[in-house]
Amino acid sequence: MTGLKNTVDFFLKNKLSGPIFNNFDTGSYLIYRLYPTERVFVDGRPEGYPASFFQKTYIPMQEKKEVWDTVSEKYKFQTIIFSHTDMTPWARQFLSRMVVDTLWQLIYFDDYGVVFVKKDYLEEKDQLGISLEELRKMGIAEIQKARESDTLMRLANFYHLMGLKDLEEIVSLKLRTIQ
Repeated sequence: MTGLKNTVDFFLKNKLSGPIFNNFDTGSYLIYRLYPTERVFVDGRPEGYPASFFQKTYIPMQEKKEVWDTVSEKYKFQTIIFSHTDMTPWARQFLSRMVVDTLWQLIYFDDYGVVFVKKDYLEEKDQLGISLEELRKMGIAEIQKARESDTLMRLANFYHLMGLKDLEEIVSLKLRTIQ
């Protein structure tokens, strides 16, 4: 597993920028790779934040669209870098909602991370988002290159979250051949 390395490589290669919204699991690595050019919203040091931050901001903005909209506007997020392996209920809600949010576009994923960008930011950069067909092609390519069952399980979980049942089934078939 490469963790977020490929995700951040994609961010840098495509000259994306923040402000970035990220989940707790990704913050420390993002700081390592992107500081001082980019700042993170949260990192893996819970002692660095008041408890109220998690209870009144971080978790609710992932659970409720109206809270997300308010906080996102306040911080002017342009990019989301998120680990889709985050199994907290609020992270699952957030990712399920973001994949259909009309203001955001998924532009990258691998077996660990995802990158969403605000659609108006994509237009400024003359970049296109990923269509459902391109998402499926990327998914099949990720499955084909996967050699380990844990990588395939992370992909299956992501495809399930995104509602891509056909890709889940392809992963299941491949898992049977390597176990």
